[in-house]
Amino acid sequence: MKKDLIWWGNSSTDARTQNLRPCSYLSDAEDHLCWSEATFTDLGRVNGTNHILDNTYSPVTLPFGKTGTLNYPNPHEFMTTQGGETMLNVVYEVKQVDLTPYNGPAKGYIEEACFQEIDVQTNTAIFEWCGLDSLELWHSYIFLDIPENVVNHTGEAYGKGSLEKPWDYFHIVCPLTFSYYPPPTSILN
Repeated sequence: MKKDLIWWGNSSTDARTQNLRPCSYLSDAEDHLCWSEATFTDLGRVNGTNHILDNTYSPVTLPFGKTGTLNYPNPHEFMTTQGGETMLNVVYEVKQVDLTPYNGPAKGYIEEACFQEIDVQTNTAIFEWCGLDSLELWHSYIFLDIPENVVNHTGEAYGKGSLEKPWDYFHIVCPLTFSYYPPPTSILN
């Protein structure tokens, strides 16, 4: 059966489109289309934007980019929450820290994993959380002295604490709300 292409969504030839799927938006009964676009900087950092279209393939909002106090979203994951009034973003911030206690440089760099909840109508951050807010570096299961040939699930090295390869000591892939996946009863008790 032959099908006609009805929409071509990548707005930029150098952007990578990821995470294309139906989503909810502002309690509208119709499904919307959500996806992330990412371009990469010279150091391999990601500048991402998140997009929401209606069922006529028209944007319902401006693309969501840098919001709140954090950097641009990572295209790993973004999702609208129940009712589509907010969305969750994953963001990675490169920060300079002293890594000498971990066999790294005194002026070392980490890639700090963060997430945000964003109001989709105002594009403002309702909530932001970053790994260093609660997790000390020594909690990491990934250490700076891992050999370069050991890679993560994407085939990339975990980093050595330099600006070019910051230490990815804590990695968020997909933040979910309890309304999306209710917690186990043991957590609630």
